[in-house]
Amino acid sequence: MDTNSTNILEKELSITSLFYLFLKNKGFIALFSFIFAISSVFIALSLSPIFSSSIVLKSVQENEPSLSTGLGMLGGIASISGSLGLNPDEEAMLAMKHAVSRDFFKKIYADQEFKKNLMAYDSYNPNNKSNLYDQSIYDSETKKWIIEPIFLVAHKRFTTQHMKIYQEKVGGFVNISIEHKSPIIAKEWADLMFRELNKYMKEVSSQKINREVEYLNNELNKTSSSELRKVVAQLLESKIQKQMYGNISDDYIFEIVDSAYVPYERARPSRAFICIMITTLGFLLSCLIVFILDNFKKRIKLNPPFIENVE
Repeated sequence: MDTNSTNILEKELSITSLFYLFLKNKGFIALFSFIFAISSVFIALSLSPIFSSSIVLKSVQENEPSLSTGLGMLGGIASISGSLGLNPDEEAMLAMKHAVSRDFFKKIYADQEFKKNLMAYDSYNPNNKSNLYDQSIYDSETKKWIIEPIFLVAHKRFTTQHMKIYQEKVGGFVNISIEHKSPIIAKEWADLMFRELNKYMKEVSSQKINREVEYLNNELNKTSSSELRKVVAQLLESKIQKQMYGNISDDYIFEIVDSAYVPYERARPSRAFICIMITTLGFLLSCLIVFILDNFKKRIKLNPPFIENVE
């Protein structure tokens, strides 16, 4: 018999002997796996359900005319032409960056209702739709904090555990997804993010536009060149249009494509998946124990009432 045939035979014998080893200790493996299976049920049931509510948004900003070519020789005005307008994708990316910023979070964190639902929330009662809070952190009766939350910790918790924001590659739609133990709060926070982000971006942009309009008005009054006055007037017109739009519309950066709804099914955890994984882990661990003890020439016996003996 050649070397290859010998190796194949040894492998077959090894697998067969391993199978009979596990079969011989099937009682221990079954009991060990059963203990893990029962434990997995208790673990899965002990985990609080997390609900997710999402809102889909579309940028409402329109491209502004590119005047950089005509302004190439105009010094100071040319320096601001690149920041006068962004395309919808750039506007959306800028808004998304602000959404996870500490400056924006400070605006919504000032709301005490938001603050306690973020930092002191304990559980949700679906029967009467009531919220329970950790009394060691927040006293619901006196409405006072026992332990005052730290702003930076709150910001990190919100942006890493509760909110996800991303832009779709196709269409450029922006998705804001909120996760919370309460399905109602998840929906309310999704609406809050849309409303406050539009409001915040409107404030930031208005300050910038006001400065630019003031600058362009000064340039228009100072220059006597008809060509220069024409270019400045076009820039000024685009800024005033944007300024007027911001005053008449609340949907400054985004408009709703798909509204947020109160979810009726939990997003996680998947209790079935947890039970399967823990039971599988118990099975593999029991097989490993049997294999290790066999290598040390030990044998497991199960005597009534299932007391484990190792000989």
